[in-house]
Amino acid sequence: MESCFKYPDYIELDSKWKAARAFSILTLTFAVSVVILNIASSCGDPDKPSKRWLEAPLLLLTTLCQGLSLLLLSSNACLDNQMVQNVSIVDSPLRDVTFQETCSIGTGTKCLITATVFYFLSSVLAFLGTKAEREERQSEVEAGLTEPLNA
Repeated sequence: MESCFKYPDYIELDSKWKAARAFSILTLTFAVSVVILNIASSCGDPDKPSKRWLEAPLLLLTTLCQGLSLLLLSSNACLDNQMVQNVSIVDSPLRDVTFQETCSIGTGTKCLITATVFYFLSSVLAFLGTKAEREERQSEVEAGLTEPLNA
């Protein structure tokens, strides 16, 4: 129980289980992309248009993927896990441990739901921030405030 093991051959990964795993990987990929985008845009030239407009759509995709990883709760991993059923049959230290027949919303799932909400709020705020930045830059251009100060 101290390390990871490959699932036995008799465990069938259904489509929801595979989709939940894929969405979890996509969530991490999109979240790391947003961090890299923020780092790259903060190091760029302030006079050039930034790529910050990509931040809100990427965060929205992260929200979607994070939420869809909850498909695991309706997969064979939770509803009909043969591995859990076989643990009580096999002679092992876990023989006396009883497992629930289905998954329930625990601490991990609550954290996942909270992360989904925060990703969504971040995408809305990133959109509003980009919009405000664009409007401010436009008002500076209209007022002729884009020239640097000359001494």
